[in-house]
Amino acid sequence: MLLVTRPNHDSATNYLYYWSKLVIDEAEKKNVRVLDLAGDKSNRKNFLSYIKKHNPKILFLNGHGSENSIAGYDNEVLIDNSDNFIKLEKSIIISRSCKSASVLGRFLILNKLEAFVGYMNNYVVKVSKKESTNPLKDKIASLYLEPSNLIVKVLLKGKTVDEANERSKAMLLTNLGKILSSNSNDKEDTARWLYHDYCSQVVYGNGQATL
Repeated sequence: MLLVTRPNHDSATNYLYYWSKLVIDEAEKKNVRVLDLAGDKSNRKNFLSYIKKHNPKILFLNGHGSENSIAGYDNEVLIDNSDNFIKLEKSIIISRSCKSASVLGRFLILNKLEAFVGYMNNYVVKVSKKESTNPLKDKIASLYLEPSNLIVKVLLKGKTVDEANERSKAMLLTNLGKILSSNSNDKEDTARWLYHDYCSQVVYGNGQATL
């Protein structure tokens, strides 16, 4: 079972909202049940209720974050490092949010989460101003968002967390090479942030965990 949080209360989360839908579509094709906390449904009450009732194996959490927390709609905190009462012993979290691996990821592993994939520093996605109202058509944003989507897609194929992370990071490097060989006016800046995300993306816990 896959639980996805995808708030859409600002421009940054709106991108994550649409790009996460591609992962949901992939899961449904594989007959994996999806719990979709979309828009304002991505709140703490629903989040805790769904975990308690359904005990999802994979949690794909999209939203703003900090060293200690991951937020949902309107920046309401969904989970932080005081939540040792949330039972996630057999779950895998993929956190597409800033900095949440630096403290929260380690905390959750110590409290028996099976595996955590996230970012030690800010998760950066450069976007095209021309496509800001059409996130899925934004080719610049896709350089960042396709690799992070790939983490979950690889897990849905039954592969391990380590393999999912490795394939995602390999795609980031491939995209970095593509942009550097392009004629883009801001290719150096785009490449810099791709490499930043590559360096920031980490795995904690059981890297051999699978769906």
